[in-house]
Amino acid sequence: MTITVDADRDQARRIEANLYKLVNVLLVENITYQPAIIRDLAMIKVAATHEARSHVLELASRIPRRGLSTWPLIR
Repeated sequence: MTITVDADRDQARRIEANLYKLVNVLLVENITYQPAIIRDLAMIKVAATHEARSHVLELASRIPRRGLSTWPLIR
Protein backbone atom coordinates (compact mmCIF):
# COMPACT_ATOMS: atom_id res chain seq x y z
CA MET A 1 0.00 0.00 0.00
CA THR A 2 1.34 3.43 -0.83
CA ILE A 3 0.24 6.40 1.23
CA THR A 4 1.08 9.84 -0.09
CA VAL A 5 1.07 12.81 2.27
CA ASP A 6 2.19 16.40 2.07
CA ALA A 7 4.20 16.75 5.28
CA ASP A 8 7.42 18.18 6.64
CA ARG A 9 10.04 15.86 8.19
CA ASP A 10 8.59 16.06 11.70
CA GLN A 11 5.07 15.29 10.49
CA ALA A 12 6.40 12.43 8.34
CA ARG A 13 8.15 10.90 11.37
CA ARG A 14 4.94 11.12 13.39
CA ILE A 15 2.95 9.50 10.58
CA GLU A 16 5.53 6.69 10.38
CA ALA A 17 5.38 6.17 14.15
CA ASN A 18 1.59 6.01 14.08
CA LEU A 19 1.65 3.50 11.22
CA TYR A 20 3.89 1.21 13.28
CA LYS A 21 1.25 1.27 16.03
CA LEU A 22 -1.14 -0.59 13.72
CA VAL A 23 -1.21 -4.32 14.41
CA ASN A 24 -0.41 -5.75 10.97
CA VAL A 25 2.22 -3.21 9.85
CA LEU A 26 5.59 -4.93 9.35
CA LEU A 27 7.57 -2.22 7.55
CA VAL A 28 7.21 1.48 6.85
CA GLU A 29 9.54 2.95 4.26
CA ASN A 30 9.97 6.63 3.45
CA ILE A 31 10.60 6.76 -0.30
CA THR A 32 10.53 10.53 -0.66
CA TYR A 33 13.96 10.78 -2.27
CA GLN A 34 13.80 7.61 -4.36
CA PRO A 35 12.85 7.67 -8.05
CA ALA A 36 9.27 6.61 -8.62
CA ILE A 37 6.73 6.02 -11.35
CA ILE A 38 3.35 7.42 -10.42
CA ARG A 39 0.21 6.06 -12.05
CA ASP A 40 -3.49 6.54 -11.50
CA LEU A 41 -6.09 3.84 -11.60
CA ALA A 42 -9.79 4.37 -12.05
CA MET A 43 -12.40 1.68 -12.26
CA ILE A 44 -15.63 3.12 -13.53
CA LYS A 45 -18.88 1.23 -13.91
CA VAL A 46 -21.60 2.82 -16.01
CA ALA A 47 -25.17 1.62 -16.27
CA ALA A 48 -26.68 2.81 -19.52
CA THR A 49 -29.67 1.99 -21.63
CA HIS A 50 -29.14 0.35 -24.99
CA GLU A 51 -29.78 3.70 -26.66
CA ALA A 52 -27.19 5.55 -24.54
CA ARG A 53 -24.50 2.85 -24.86
CA SER A 54 -23.00 4.21 -28.08
CA HIS A 55 -22.75 7.71 -26.56
CA VAL A 56 -20.98 6.33 -23.47
CA LEU A 57 -18.53 4.38 -25.66
CA GLU A 58 -17.84 7.50 -27.72
CA LEU A 59 -17.03 9.47 -24.56
CA ALA A 60 -14.79 6.65 -23.31
CA SER A 61 -12.90 6.59 -26.61
CA ARG A 62 -11.69 10.16 -25.97
CA ILE A 63 -9.88 9.16 -22.78
CA PRO A 64 -6.41 7.59 -23.10
CA ARG A 65 -6.66 4.25 -21.33
CA ARG A 66 -5.82 0.61 -21.36
CA GLY A 67 -8.60 -1.88 -21.09
CA LEU A 68 -12.27 -1.29 -21.62
CA SER A 69 -14.94 -3.84 -20.91
CA THR A 70 -18.21 -3.34 -22.74
CA TRP A 71 -19.93 -6.46 -21.53
CA PRO A 72 -23.66 -6.23 -20.99
CA LEU A 73 -24.93 -6.47 -17.45
CA ILE A 74 -26.20 -9.95 -16.66
CA ARG A 75 -28.98 -10.12 -14.10
